[in-house]
Amino acid sequence: IIQSTGTKVEIRNGTELSGLASRLTEKLKAAGFTVVQIGNAPTADYEEGQIFLLNTQKSDQLNIVAKYAKLKERTTLPEELKNITSPQADLLIILGKNNSDLEI
Repeated sequence: IIQSTGTKVEIRNGTELSGLASRLTEKLKAAGFTVVQIGNAPTADYEEGQIFLLNTQKSDQLNIVAKYAKLKERTTLPEELKNITSPQADLLIILGKNNSDLEI
């Protein structure tokens, strides 16, 4: 079980699997995360899920979510994501094909 106190998360679906981001959204909301934005990534060809730390004060939450959802931690936000990422988000999640079997 994961829990948070108000960490703000943006979730993007980087696959062609419909509803993947919505399923993770519900689980994270139930655990106390605030989902500030949900949608599709710029492309649908992500092989593995990724998580980006946008607020350095939330690094502990990044580790928890990364392990739970099988997300690879990335340190540099790619250019194609910079213009679409919510300025409110503490964490950005891009779901990949390896996340299709999440037990959510």
